[in-house]
Formats: sequence, structure tokens, C-alpha cells
Amino acid sequence: MCADYTPSRKDQIEESFRTGYPLLDLSPETWPGYMAPILRGSHEAPGELEIALAMFGLVPH
Repeated sequence: MCADYTPSRKDQIEESFRTGYPLLDLSPETWPGYMAPILRGSHEAPGELEIALAMFGLVPH
């Protein structure tokens, strides 16, 4: 099975979540095995949100 998705754009994330977006050169489409941005709770600042990279996949390795 193959699936892809289009991650939210940098401007959408910054406007909606008021968080910085790291300078990343990512593909506009994400397929299993590709790196994609995720929004998560910050490890450094509890209660804050941050953007991190994660590998998109349907089943973990």
C-alpha cells in the first residue's frame, strides 16, 4: 500500500500555531520514508509548541 500527503505550508503553521518553523528544504509531498514536519510539545519549554522532523510511515520499522 502506498500513501502520501501534503504537509502544511510554513506560513500556515506559523500563523495558526504562532511557532517558529526551522529552515528546512522539504519536498512538497511526503511519502513513506520521507522526513516531514510535525507539531509537538517542546522539550525545552514546557507548555510551548515546536516544529520537529519525523519520518512519515504507515508502520514503524
